Amino acid sequence: MKKIFKNKKIRNIIIMVVTIALLMVTPVIFTSFRSGNYYLNVINYVFVYAIAATGLNIMTGYSGQINLGGAAYFSVGAYGTVILCNLGIPTIFAVLLAMLIVAFFGFLTAVPAAKLKYHFLALATMAVGEIVNNILIVSPGGITNDTHGMFVKALDLFGLKLSKDSQLYYFLLISMVLCLLFTFAFIKSHTGRACIAARDSVDAAGAFGVDVKKYKIIATVVSCIMIGFAGFLFAYLNRYISPDTFAAGKSTMFMSMTMLGGSGTLFGPLLGTILITIIMEVLRGLPGAGLYLQLSYGLVLLAVMMFMPFGVSGLISNIKTKRIIKKKRMEEMEKNNVGS
Repeated sequence: MKKIFKNKKIRNIIIMVVTIALLMVTPVIFTSFRSGNYYLNVINYVFVYAIAATGLNIMTGYSGQINLGGAAYFSVGAYGTVILCNLGIPTIFAVLLAMLIVAFFGFLTAVPAAKLKYHFLALATMAVGEIVNNILIVSPGGITNDTHGMFVKALDLFGLKLSKDSQLYYFLLISMVLCLLFTFAFIKSHTGRACIAARDSVDAAGAFGVDVKKYKIIATVVSCIMIGFAGFLFAYLNRYISPDTFAAGKSTMFMSMTMLGGSGTLFGPLLGTILITIIMEVLRGLPGAGLYLQLSYGLVLLAVMMFMPFGVSGLISNIKTKRIIKKKRMEEMEKNNVGS
């Protein structure tokens, strides 16, 4: 048995099979006890927020751009899909049209943002978030129902209604896996490598013929589409959307998830989402929970910047590297002792 687990490929296959098996039976396990539906609902939110954080990671982690207005694209994806569905457009087409709107909106903000750096870019994206939120509050013709918000019907895909948490679970799980696979393909592509080169050194990338502005715009648009897609999923999971739902706190939460888990890593945003969700659940029962949540996001970002600049993923990677170096040194010492 020990020999089997020493083989890295076999060990990874076993871990993957066990993980898939656990994920498939999770709804059955959780719905079997009284408060299980609540925790299953929390897991569903983890999937949605992980997709949003992964989308933000494409812009922040892989192209080196700061985005403090993620809630803007999140809200456009949510409101766009719901409004189009209310007009009688089938869900799948409504989602595609909403993502085109998000892409166009992302492009409009990406072009001027590509020229900005550091705190100027952060302020610009923050301003975009505030502008969109104000439009939701006082919308043209009251299309968003303004401050009253909008109730959302159950998700209907090809005549199949997904109204229960256990039904949404599998759809959200598949959506998250597909987004992770897309992100992996993106960062391994020519475009992804160009974005990473621009992130590491704008001058060096430009010297090698990389059109930095072009690839920053592409990364921003792709990031916005994924965040917008998460907004669509959120709307049908939450079953109610309002301007308060997409306030600046959401943008800070997405940034906290990305930075805590480890920006510029594939699974960092998912790990950060899980950790932030645990913090949220611990603080939820305290008086004035909303204030504590906002404070916790700020403290998380501050702690990460000071003590873990590469997030939890980077910390784990550093520990593994140190263990490998220590193991090699011990092996060399043993060889030297035997030789002497």
